[in-house]
Amino acid sequence: MNTKAVVVAEEAPKVRLDRMLALIEAEQAKIMASLAADIPPKRFLAVARQAITRTPRLWECTPASILYALTAAAELGLEPSGLMGSAYLVPYKNRHTQRYEAQLIPGYRGLIGLARRSGEVRTIEAHVVRARDDFMFEYGSEQVLRHVPFVNLTGERAEPTVDDRGEPRQGALLDGGMYVAAYAFARLTSGEFQFEVMDVAAIEAVRKRSKAADDGPWVTDWAEMARKTPTRRLLKYLPLSVVDLQRALELEDMAESDATTDVKVSTPARNALAASLGVTAPSDAVDVTPEAPDDATVVPATWTAEDVADILAEEADRG
Repeated sequence: MNTKAVVVAEEAPKVRLDRMLALIEAEQAKIMASLAADIPPKRFLAVARQAITRTPRLWECTPASILYALTAAAELGLEPSGLMGSAYLVPYKNRHTQRYEAQLIPGYRGLIGLARRSGEVRTIEAHVVRARDDFMFEYGSEQVLRHVPFVNLTGERAEPTVDDRGEPRQGALLDGGMYVAAYAFARLTSGEFQFEVMDVAAIEAVRKRSKAADDGPWVTDWAEMARKTPTRRLLKYLPLSVVDLQRALELEDMAESDATTDVKVSTPARNALAASLGVTAPSDAVDVTPEAPDDATVVPATWTAEDVADILAEEADRG
């Protein structure tokens, strides 16, 4: 019996990126099989490659988690660009395996787009509120929501403002002043009107509970995430029957919890990817020996269980 140890070796960043892009190229047929009809396949793949290329931490993610996240994005019809607020590919460190895994996080534009697909929403929007805006709202039987953004017609600059950590808040130096709240509203085809308002303290509480509180879109796109937070709450109690929207909200719940990354994709797509990768879940990992003997077999950190099995089989044939 071959008992040779397996050691995970560090790879150069460029090697990790090339390997990840090659994997997407090899598995693109399975990803595209789930793609929503309104997104061109070439565009989706190009957006996915760009998102991974500009986020080095994604290069360290398990290949299975990348493919599951992309398949989930394809099924929901969300472009994982992270640029237009549709969806983000966010790397998390799995606390059980200590390996990075990618998770799809729908953005506020993605959630709004899914709500509109229901045909039950006439209008749905989300906005941030700044300190110098004219904003008021009132809940109750006669609901009121009024927002008049501040427009600087004098060229005057607002005083610098900081967040609760003493750091300049992203966008806080714009003329409207610092962020104070965000809200979302929807008017259904039935005429029903609903809205949700959250102040910065409530939004920050959500951010701090997130697994990506200090990484990913909460750092690079705070205003977009602030818009999404009340949007998500609003959508949970609107009477909408959209399966894709419910799945997107489940992904959001996972992002705010400390649950193991386990992206929800349809059974056929999941089985196809699992069969091609030789794994059963995105968190599938290879056990390694911390202190390996001199004759240990060294494999790159991003290789899957199937890759390792192939190498060991070749070693056994030679030995």
